Amino acid sequence: MDRLSPRDIFQELSGSILRGDLKPGTKLTEVGLAQKLSVNRATLREALFRLEERELIERTPYSGMRVATVDKRALLELYEIRELLEGRSARRAAELATKEEIAGLGQIVEASLEFVAKFTSQASSDARTLPAVGGFHTEIARIGRNEEIRKFLGREVWEFIRSAHQRWSRTHERLLTASREHQEIFEAIAARNGDHAEELMARHIRAARDGLLQGN
Repeated sequence: MDRLSPRDIFQELSGSILRGDLKPGTKLTEVGLAQKLSVNRATLREALFRLEERELIERTPYSGMRVATVDKRALLELYEIRELLEGRSARRAAELATKEEIAGLGQIVEASLEFVAKFTSQASSDARTLPAVGGFHTEIARIGRNEEIRKFLGREVWEFIRSAHQRWSRTHERLLTASREHQEIFEAIAARNGDHAEELMARHIRAARDGLLQGN
């Protein structure tokens, strides 16, 4: 019996790809992966099909299966979607969040500022940094009562963003600026100013996108 389900295999392989453990262009074989993961090939194929659907691996005639390249175009499209969805999410959070939820969001902002401030520019791509920052966004979706946005901003999206920033550089200065922008968004939400919260969130996402372009 396989010790891993297709879902387990997908999560393990997608994590390896998005963290950069499996580099773009790395050749993969069903036999090799099945042996490495101690699973049968039928179970493995289900996970590989999902990886291919997510464009994390690609198959080409005569060349076989390889790790796909995470291109900047796809990341920029993701930022466009985030700008639309998260702006609305921030507005809803300002309208719907309880006092306790706002207090909790404030604690996330404070912890994020302290966490990012510890890093030098050399350490800014540490694997823990973006999840620490990303928690702010997923919490806003939660307190804005939008489960679909929260799911959208799940682990896979942040792994994808982290992977791209590791390749194209995300400076320590930008991380500090992003954390300060989080503070401004939080203050708008706490003040119940939905219009301003939406505007600030959209501006924050655009700034992150522009920082990525400048890092090209």
